[in-house]
Amino acid sequence: MKNLLQLGRLSDLCWYEAKQSFEPEFELQKLSPTYVSVETDSLETLTRILDKTAGIIKAFSVIDQKNPGESFIDEIVADLVSDHRSDFSVFFQPGQDSLSQMKEIKTKLKEHGLSGRYVTSQSHGLSASILRHHRVNEYGVVQIGELVYLLKTCWVQNIDHWSIKDIDKPNRDPEKGMLPPKLARTMINFLSPGLKSQETKRLYDPFCGTGTILIEGSELGWSVIGSDISQVSVNQSGENLHWFTQYKQIEPQYSLFCSDATQVSSAQLQGKVDAIVTEPFLGKQQPKPDQLPNVFKGLEKLYWGALKRWTQLLNEKGEVVLVTPLVSQGDKTYSLAKMIDKSRELGYSILSGPLTYSREQTVVQRAIYHLKYNP
Repeated sequence: MKNLLQLGRLSDLCWYEAKQSFEPEFELQKLSPTYVSVETDSLETLTRILDKTAGIIKAFSVIDQKNPGESFIDEIVADLVSDHRSDFSVFFQPGQDSLSQMKEIKTKLKEHGLSGRYVTSQSHGLSASILRHHRVNEYGVVQIGELVYLLKTCWVQNIDHWSIKDIDKPNRDPEKGMLPPKLARTMINFLSPGLKSQETKRLYDPFCGTGTILIEGSELGWSVIGSDISQVSVNQSGENLHWFTQYKQIEPQYSLFCSDATQVSSAQLQGKVDAIVTEPFLGKQQPKPDQLPNVFKGLEKLYWGALKRWTQLLNEKGEVVLVTPLVSQGDKTYSLAKMIDKSRELGYSILSGPLTYSREQTVVQRAIYHLKYNP
């Protein structure tokens, strides 16, 4: 069963998550910045994997593929006629004569006593909200390279669930530049498939804040541990985790304590951990240009101290997914890239990164690294 996956806005970030989310036996191929192809044995298998991801927006079953210029109109009409119990939508990607094809589909449907209408859009079909809340069969005709694909939407991201986790939890503080739940999930999915498939697995966030990473880890079946230098943050994480386990009706598997991330001991963690996934302090959200050299000097000291301490906390071949700050001012770029390269001296290897998470009008961007510890 051949499928196409639609990646989110930050293509490189979403692509790496997709690669890490499928076991090695699945062959993924990136066809374009938007689309990835993968073959699975069933829709059930595909759904099981995609429900755990954050950066994949939709999945499509490939009904057919042809050379440019060949029409899929007869195939689309045949499908719509055979199942006319729900509404339908057909979208076309650039490179096709969309308007004339939609008119022809509408005309042929009318011959079968079915009505239709067309809506022009620059997006990749209907929104996830419409597809989840209305019974709609969605088809797409998409040209990628030298092939044109006829697609049928078979899976769409559960945006309601993401909204609940983002908005409904008892403690959230947008002024602190909170880590988005989707990015937290993506970061956990960066971890190697072998590590994630362990029967028992422990994930630690030493800068837990309000517990966003811990919540996502809990939902994915990790036993999670969080700490923060602020007792207020630790308390907020506890309240959020309690709320989430009640909402999902899952067994609580978390522990929390207050500590400086550069001073944590394995005794506080009650043993070593398999993964550290975290977003440390990124500095002021709106730093002045003349402050940046000193800001990054201080952040480098913090991050280096944390990376050094974590060598005492990670199991052999444990992994780290780490957000670092990135600021571009004119022709000058400030980052911790050299420090991350230097972490090889501590026994880390760089599996991926930097992968950038950016938003418009945000001064401090996120550069994300995936590291492996080899003592």
